[in-house]
Amino acid sequence: MAVDELWSWSATDLVAAVASRKISAREAAASAIQRMREKNPSVNAVVVDLGDEALRVADEADAAVARGDSLGLLHGAPVTVKENVDFKGRANVNGVPAYRNNIAPDDSPVVANLRKAGAVVIGLTNTPEFSMRAVTENPVHGRTLNPWDSAVTCGGSSGG
Repeated sequence: MAVDELWSWSATDLVAAVASRKISAREAAASAIQRMREKNPSVNAVVVDLGDEALRVADEADAAVARGDSLGLLHGAPVTVKENVDFKGRANVNGVPAYRNNIAPDDSPVVANLRKAGAVVIGLTNTPEFSMRAVTENPVHGRTLNPWDSAVTCGGSSGG
């Protein structure tokens, strides 16, 4: 499979390939970021693009592999995090206009554990207001469309 298709690999395969140096974490992240940037405009799933930051994190992940450090279970795997989960230094908007300036002072345990496991966060995803609807739509970021059929909901809460 071509490196530009790494976005389609399972997390298990990516992590194993990064650990064995078959691919780099940067290549895995770059592939996922490219795919995100290519497809997201038509579905509006990712509302905060962390791609540039993710590439720096991926470089750190590659340096850890080169040093022979102990690697986490998700080392080098690109992931997204729902926008209603505290991500240090980013707004936890949760689809609510009044929360636009609700900047997370620290990572939530979920994000901290993802980072500790070596995951590379490439973006924050959309959610309905207060994450409590069957359709992912809010006045801050708009509606997330189902990538297979825009006439069918992508779901609520984690629709992004």
